[in-house]
Amino acid sequence: MHECDRRQTDKLTMLPRFRLKLCFALRTHAQSGWSAVHTAAWNGYVELCSVLLNAGADPDVQGPSAVTPLHLASQQGHVDVCRRLIRSNCTVDCPADIDDSRSTVF
Repeated sequence: MHECDRRQTDKLTMLPRFRLKLCFALRTHAQSGWSAVHTAAWNGYVELCSVLLNAGADPDVQGPSAVTPLHLASQQGHVDVCRRLIRSNCTVDCPADIDDSRSTVF
């Protein structure tokens, strides 16, 4: 087999494993209680947010204290991530049970 063909084949065999890992990442939370979308939003990783959201991640997933990815992205000043989350139809209103001192998203 030609080396170029072998590399393409290797990439194709990795796809099912990547999909499995991505599905796992969409449904799990770290010890902090944050999902993969929370972590990507906090760090300003707009491309990763897009991949996760396109794969079916919930843009309104809540972590500890009902914090959403939009809260974290806005808190860190990641405007592009905020825009991406809003394009995914995330909720921009804060739930009534969040502490008033942190209830403003923008």
